[in-house]
Amino acid sequence: LGQWVRGVDEVIDVVTGHEACPRHVATRVAEHFVADADLDAELVTRLADRFRDADLRIGPMLDELLHDDAVLHPTAQRSRSGLEWYLALVRLVGADRSDDWDVWPLDQLGQMPMVPPNVAGWPGESRWTSAGAILTKGQMALNGSWDADTLSDTDPVGDVLRRAVLYEVDPVTRRALDRLAREVEGRRDRSTVLHAAVAMSPEFSLT
Repeated sequence: LGQWVRGVDEVIDVVTGHEACPRHVATRVAEHFVADADLDAELVTRLADRFRDADLRIGPMLDELLHDDAVLHPTAQRSRSGLEWYLALVRLVGADRSDDWDVWPLDQLGQMPMVPPNVAGWPGESRWTSAGAILTKGQMALNGSWDADTLSDTDPVGDVLRRAVLYEVDPVTRRALDRLAREVEGRRDRSTVLHAAVAMSPEFSLT
């Protein structure tokens, strides 16, 4: 960067003092919380300015972002990580993690908390939607859904979507779920299949 440095402290000062630093950090934060593509340039600029004005303290920038419509009413979404998907599944099926549910599924999904593969953390979004991850999720979704509570007889699909906090899904997804609800007999079996199917839906894999 055109400057002589001596020691780690001076390296940090030069890097964080560069004009590109606030925007770089703001972009990475926005990618994590909003989307990994098609970010609003105005949002990134506003976050970078807030970060710079706060002397590079992360808190004010996060406060700005987490109260923004881009997070509250997202038009673009990112893939849930293995941990995020697993916790959403546990909440969906109402499982008691102190009983049958444990952290072993996170090892299968490749995101054991506090044990990243290296100092950079876990790789990007694509690994959470790989063929291997989808197969692993499918088995977990079906196994975990056996303990789910039964659903409403009048609107079983709407019931499980509400439990998943999915108030809007693609018409293709809704038609597939409605077909499953018609074809599977028995409240218990219907509940199991619908919980597992929603957990494997494209909408459930996004956050």
